[in-house]
Amino acid sequence: MTQNDDQLSAHLEALENDLLAEPTRTSRAALEGLLAKDFVEFGCSGRVFDRERVIAALLEGGDDAVHSTSEFKLTRLADDAALVTYRIKSTSPNGEPKRESLRSSLWVRAGGSWAMRFHQGTRSQS
Repeated sequence: MTQNDDQLSAHLEALENDLLAEPTRTSRAALEGLLAKDFVEFGCSGRVFDRERVIAALLEGGDDAVHSTSEFKLTRLADDAALVTYRIKSTSPNGEPKRESLRSSLWVRAGGSWAMRFHQGTRSQS
């Protein structure tokens, strides 16, 4: 079944938010289900990460930031490929601003499930 753009946008936004939430970030199985086997990330630092390095880093923890997304936009590239862009504001657990970044992700559907194949984060100045 092909989702309309509004349904797909809501679904992929929920998956992006899952990747920001602790239950997913502390579960290898959940991360492996959401990140494609050939996943690549261009980090805010300028470094390039493969799937295993991202999973290992997330499982190590250390980031206690609370993340909120906004300005979520979907561009459907094909029935089973979509680009999403959005903004993340990260705060400390007590609400103090930590950082803001622009994000983009390429999602692909295989076997009925969506998985992130590429992700990029860019620090934002405003």
